[in-house]
Amino acid sequence: MSSAARSFGYRNLAYLAFVAALFPLAPLMDDAQALSPEDGGALGLALSLWAAVSIAFFLTNAVLAVIAAARGHSLRAASIACALPVLCVIAVQIAVALL
Repeated sequence: MSSAARSFGYRNLAYLAFVAALFPLAPLMDDAQALSPEDGGALGLALSLWAAVSIAFFLTNAVLAVIAAARGHSLRAASIACALPVLCVIAVQIAVALL
């Protein structure tokens, strides 16, 4: 498992764990008043948090991909990391379409 995790990238696994934990925990964020109920309440807060983390994750990994390419290192983990936020959006769109 360790070689598979290293190949996929530990930061990619951490991002997937963050996304997987964020939305089931959204109802627990009801006490947070960062967003009013008109803005979506806890789900709106979860989406805002996901968007902020995903943008930072994408930009950081895009820079790491450029650095890895310049040094001649493997682009596998950085390329996967750049695609993960986009794939999450596509998965949500598919899930919404199926409901």
